[in-house]
Amino acid sequence: AGLIIVVVIFMLLEREDLRDRFIRLVGYGDLHRTTEALQDAGKRVGRYLLMQLVVNILYAIPIAIGLWILGIPNALLWGLLALALRFVPYIGPAIGMLLPLFLALAVAPGWS
Repeated sequence: AGLIIVVVIFMLLEREDLRDRFIRLVGYGDLHRTTEALQDAGKRVGRYLLMQLVVNILYAIPIAIGLWILGIPNALLWGLLALALRFVPYIGPAIGMLLPLFLALAVAPGWS
């Protein structure tokens, strides 16, 4: 995960250079159309990630409230972790569920 974050940071810092390289690689013959396609793709991906963030927030709020009602320590932290892990397909929500579950088992007085 750390390696991915570092690569994304460097890609964001050099996005104009990467865009120019991509244009030279793919569509140097029709520069205007290639640039428009890249801008359109960027807008669509940005809109998708924004909507994904909204869905993840609406997913994390009930989880944080439910954990707080159950008396789990640091319920807000677990809600934020569920929000972040929801971006990971398939396994993210499962990991976000298992960690507070194990904590609930550990702190419950009569769990044995």
